[in-house]
Amino acid sequence: MNILGEGFPEEIINQVSKRQKIYGSGYTSIPRTPDEIVYLNANTSWVKLVSSVNIDNPKIIQDQSLSVLGDSIKGNALAKKFVLFNGVNETPSNQRSGISGNNNAYGIGGTEFGLRPMMGIKSADIKHENRGSIRRASVQIKAFNKAQFDIIDVLYLRLGFNVLLEWGHSMYYNNGADGTLQKDGIGSSLADNFLNGTRKGPYKSDVVTYDIFLDMIKQQRLESNGNYDAMFAKVSNFHWSFLPDGSYDITLDLVSVGDIVESFKINLLTNGPTANINVTTGTGSISDKTPTEIIDLYANQSSIGQYFYSLKTGN
Repeated sequence: MNILGEGFPEEIINQVSKRQKIYGSGYTSIPRTPDEIVYLNANTSWVKLVSSVNIDNPKIIQDQSLSVLGDSIKGNALAKKFVLFNGVNETPSNQRSGISGNNNAYGIGGTEFGLRPMMGIKSADIKHENRGSIRRASVQIKAFNKAQFDIIDVLYLRLGFNVLLEWGHSMYYNNGADGTLQKDGIGSSLADNFLNGTRKGPYKSDVVTYDIFLDMIKQQRLESNGNYDAMFAKVSNFHWSFLPDGSYDITLDLVSVGDIVESFKINLLTNGPTANINVTTGTGSISDKTPTEIIDLYANQSSIGQYFYSLKTGN
């Protein structure tokens, strides 16, 4: 959605047409293919939550269950180790399993009260507000003992901290002429880029800024033909409850910083009308520019700039 009444991207329109053909298959003399049967019966959704927490000094952490880990949680090592996806994992190819070892699925946080499952996301509810520029999400998380809750607390229950929430389809048909079935929808994830600060796409700078990451999400959304989406969000609230069985129900409230508003490239500083223009193509201060010059300056900086430039030129 957008505030300018623009149409849907071509990738989305083509994906709708592709799905219509798949769901309408089998009603003619041509039977459904094995891939079509798999897609219609096994396609499901996935959701992933990634923390931005970096621990500079592990010694300040008072939780005993985490302090014993020492320097092994320094930096974003803890955030990498406990990405909330399919329970918790480090990478999609490194799924937890079993009850022993360093990558066990059962027994995280100790076995004092028996073998308990790993913590993870129960559900996520994402809603759009004010015509799509702001999104809010409510994520339900389950932890099965005190140690697991401590990990969730350090990584995610931090007001104002940034997180990456991703979701999508586990498989989808691409829009190409061959229309092949993509069975690795989770491969669209930008979690590694988020954790490592690396960029994806043709950007001039190696530094991953907020604007660049929003562009990366947009690019990934279109490359997956609308079968992937994400929100770069801040933690706005949280609450939790302790249950009689020793587990914890946690609710995490997230709010995105409006990507449409953030697409404006003018960075007004506190010194008023003499504020500098913070774009690579502009010099001087905003007070030096006429309205026409500002429209020309930002014509290729954002969709908003392109819109006002088209109004000016009549194209």
